[in-house]
Amino acid sequence: MKQLYLSLMLLTLGFMSVTNVHADATDDRPLSVIFDTDMGNDVDDVLALDLLYKYMDMGHIRLLAIMTNQPSDASPRFLDVMNRWYGYAKIPIGTSKGGGFADTYAAYAQRTIDLTDKKGKPLFKCRVKNPDRLPDATTLYRRILTKQPDHSVVIISTGFSTNLARLLKSGPDKWSTLAGTDLVAKKVKYLSLMAGCFDDPKRAPPKRFLKRVQCLSSRRPGSWATPYVTPARA
Repeated sequence: MKQLYLSLMLLTLGFMSVTNVHADATDDRPLSVIFDTDMGNDVDDVLALDLLYKYMDMGHIRLLAIMTNQPSDASPRFLDVMNRWYGYAKIPIGTSKGGGFADTYAAYAQRTIDLTDKKGKPLFKCRVKNPDRLPDATTLYRRILTKQPDHSVVIISTGFSTNLARLLKSGPDKWSTLAGTDLVAKKVKYLSLMAGCFDDPKRAPPKRFLKRVQCLSSRRPGSWATPYVTPARA
């Protein structure tokens, strides 16, 4: 289980504690947030999203969209269950195909969807019958970001960075004439990333996780275009 999800939420939602993000201490408007998650793998993402819903209830944030970077059908369906359970059924969900992986040991998302009452009816409402009909994350990112004020959106990323990398590589479309990197630079305030421990070889993440932070390297073309924060160790 990723152990610093709570630290990540506190880092991200402690608005004025982050340096170099041009925060205005007099601005009490809700912070606009996009949550990018591998929901369906480790269960800590469930509690992280629970915190975001509660910040919505308190008026601290606006959750603009939820992106799944986990490729199973259960992931977006479980996110829809959570949206409905917490009273935010209209929050859009973006999907990711061909990126990340689905842990076989963690089946809580599918098991929750399959739960039934004594009459055999689903215990939780889910409107997503066919996840393929949901927008892909890149398209949804571009649609949402285009409509937001400049430098106003915080992206919280847990799991894999597949969606972030694809966003950076995206080109102009009907939503914006900007390329992905330019759109991020114009609309995103900062990125809060659940990363791992990279300074200790004994605690370094598996190779499959290293790809998730490559888009943040300042040495790579098309690297992340805004400030970002990440726990030093995980």
